[in-house]
Amino acid sequence: MNSALIAFMVLFLSVYLYFLQQRSLDKLKPFFKSHDSVIFLPLFPIALYVVLALLLGKFDIDLFRRIFLYFGVPACLLYFSNREKPEIQITDALAIFALWLPYDLRFMSASWNLGGSFGFPMNTLCACVFALIAFGAWRKLDIGLKWRLSSKDLKTILITFALLASIIIPLGWGIGFLHFKVTDKVFWQLPLLYLGIFLGIGIPEELIFRGLGQNMLKTRYGIFRALFVASIIFGLAHLNNGGFPNYKYAFLAALAGTGYGYVYHKTKSIVA
Repeated sequence: MNSALIAFMVLFLSVYLYFLQQRSLDKLKPFFKSHDSVIFLPLFPIALYVVLALLLGKFDIDLFRRIFLYFGVPACLLYFSNREKPEIQITDALAIFALWLPYDLRFMSASWNLGGSFGFPMNTLCACVFALIAFGAWRKLDIGLKWRLSSKDLKTILITFALLASIIIPLGWGIGFLHFKVTDKVFWQLPLLYLGIFLGIGIPEELIFRGLGQNMLKTRYGIFRALFVASIIFGLAHLNNGGFPNYKYAFLAALAGTGYGYVYHKTKSIVA
């Protein structure tokens, strides 16, 4: 990955972090007063690809079509949602699925074939920004973008984490899923690794499964059914991790998802 791409990634990461704040989405809401404004949502990632690809001399019409469909299909599905109703609708669910599945299967990584390992992180950031604007600004949902956590929030997080660890670690070890080994990463690399996981995996998953899925399910079905359904779907989404079907991973992910969902419910934050 050359220096220009690295600089661009840093710049776009700043854009990503900017839209992970509720006040940033609130500023966009006046631009999405009209229901029909949803059709403009795919323009940003599409234009971004065209500009980058042309500047780097790597424009590909097939990859352009893939990006156009990836962001165009969820926008078309959302067009048929009643955005005045906060509860989940079938078109909301299909739009979320259309964003998540290609991302999870790494289907879109090659679309940003602009050099090095640029594809997956670029698609992750674009998909998250699209989802934040689509559901937070156009759909007008309170996703849960609270960064300032109270002492009560921190207590909830620590207790839930301790309970999850006391269940999942022995269980994962017992079923042969977890294996303990010394990492070959040097000490200074670990914070960067954990930060990358938090921003590139943790936040996108919490956004999709808790901020959108569980959040809208709760409005229609109540917290207990929403938590159960969101956790099961979260577990199923991990079936393809480490070889399909990975039932052990899916089972443990569903258990973890229950804890994550509880923390989200209590803290109202996807970053908790």
